Amino acid sequence: MYPLGLLMSDTQVIVSEDSPASVVIEEPQAAQVITVAGGPKGDKGAAATIAIGTVSQGSSPQVTNSGTPTAAILDFVLQKGDKGDKGDTGATGPSVVPIGLPGVKGQRIQAAKSGSISITFDQALLTNTVGNALFFRNGSLTANLLSSGAGGLDTGTSTSGTFYSLWLISNGTLLSALLSLSANSPTLPTGYTYAVRIGWVCTNLSTSPIQLLSTIQQGSVCTFIGDATDPEWLNSATSEGMTSITAALSQHSLKIPSTAKSVNLQVNATTSAATFVIMQWAYSATGALHNTFWDVEHNATVAFYLEIPIVASSIYVLGRCTAGSVLVSLGVRGWDDNL
Repeated sequence: MYPLGLLMSDTQVIVSEDSPASVVIEEPQAAQVITVAGGPKGDKGAAATIAIGTVSQGSSPQVTNSGTPTAAILDFVLQKGDKGDKGDTGATGPSVVPIGLPGVKGQRIQAAKSGSISITFDQALLTNTVGNALFFRNGSLTANLLSSGAGGLDTGTSTSGTFYSLWLISNGTLLSALLSLSANSPTLPTGYTYAVRIGWVCTNLSTSPIQLLSTIQQGSVCTFIGDATDPEWLNSATSEGMTSITAALSQHSLKIPSTAKSVNLQVNATTSAATFVIMQWAYSATGALHNTFWDVEHNATVAFYLEIPIVASSIYVLGRCTAGSVLVSLGVRGWDDNL
């Protein structure tokens, strides 16, 4: 055995990895083996952690540890790469909705007696109850009052003398039409959540059979067309003297939908003799008179066309004459919808 301080300068000390460990001391002239007992097992070290710190751009890539050896925080400096090649052209995206677009624009709606309704439009914006929107362009589709669900009546069966609101509806992919008694909340078919109202159609007064009145709608203006019900006559009355109010357009909801903002009237006036006739209109039988639209002195039968804003439940036509009598007939030619 050699004390540590007596080892020669050329001595080699080799410690094995065995347990217990062996120590071999080699000298130029001799070798000795010393057995050393292993020490006690050490405590378990703390687990190391790694987290990402800052990421920045620089002229050369770099990674530094701003933490500790056992809780490293790696800060990266990334070098900007070379500009890549131009990619392929992507798919066409959705159409941009023009600012201020109403629910529907450029619609043309034609209703036939058979119950068939043809619809075309330039642009339509449909919304759901949470405010999401779908935009459609250049649409063309049909509906039928005698059908049910998408493309037909939302609930129940059609009845005579009734207005039905007309809607565009969608399930997010398909576009269809729908008829409803409601002006605001149609019963949508299963899966359909988007809707916008685009107009009205109405049925005749007969129940055998129930038919649609023939109408054409351009934009928001709808007109009765093409048969004996053009216009839809309301009533007539004969007036004598200068104070009679005649031919009231009372309960005009029978001929005009609830959302109409104005009504297009046709007034036929026939005088029985050479007479001076003044024709005016009013919102009540005793209310202020508006707009003299005929002032003539001769025996005649004349038709007048008036567009009157709807601000009351009744509209009256006044026929006054200096002699004889004037027969006044009042009918609805159409309306302007408040879309």
